[in-house]
Amino acid sequence: MSSEVFILAFPKLRISHVEAAQTISKTPHDALFLMFSRNLEEPVKILAEGFPYDYVINEIKKQKLIPEPFGAWEYFAEPILKILSKIKQKNPKLNIYCYGSPIYENISTETATKIATLTLKALATGKINVKEWKKVLLEEIKFSLDATEEEAEFVLSIVKNYKKSLCVSGLQGKNLEEKIRLEKNMNVKLEYLGVPYYLTPLEALKKELLNELEGKPSSDEKMEKLIKYHLRYIKKYILLSKSLDDAYFRWVVEEAKNLENIVGKQQIVFTG
Repeated sequence: MSSEVFILAFPKLRISHVEAAQTISKTPHDALFLMFSRNLEEPVKILAEGFPYDYVINEIKKQKLIPEPFGAWEYFAEPILKILSKIKQKNPKLNIYCYGSPIYENISTETATKIATLTLKALATGKINVKEWKKVLLEEIKFSLDATEEEAEFVLSIVKNYKKSLCVSGLQGKNLEEKIRLEKNMNVKLEYLGVPYYLTPLEALKKELLNELEGKPSSDEKMEKLIKYHLRYIKKYILLSKSLDDAYFRWVVEEAKNLENIVGKQQIVFTG
């Protein structure tokens, strides 16, 4: 049987999740793959069956299926979670899967906590330990690469059983597409939402370190400049904005292009 797989990839912005939810609602498919942790598959399916949103969210909190801070996760997840019951009503035979690595979910949260600690330390002292930042981020990047490979294998093991599947992904959707395309009888389409997209200073720093893992070394001086931009992004935008999206778009208008002087436009602007 030939299978069609539509991969919908987008940046970590709430507005992109809203647009993705709209696209999911309009796209016919037999199986839906969400990038939430596999620990969430049962509550997600219950939500799709029509259980009240607040009840399911409280159960997820109660069972601690998502590491704290829970609100940060829900900020992005809510638009997609809230349309599941509607699409399930339109297509009762729809099967929903969560394919995210539970282990990486925890590691990512731990890394975010470590980065927050390093950020506060740097803001308080004015000193940056580049070696310490690199150690924390490189560990997370390596886990991320392993998780991406494992998640692609998980999706591939299931998606071949369906005629039409829709898979929601972050900007790493290309990796998923390449993995699925290697399989026989797979017709894969990848579409990006919210591009071109300016990488935040922290995302630019991670990309620089990923390049380093691939044999393209970067100087500590460049790393330190990116860290300083991250500190400025937190201090001037995240802490002084009403939402993460608001902080991001204010930064894009006012300062994003400054990063081009450090890493170049091709490194800072994701076009797909």
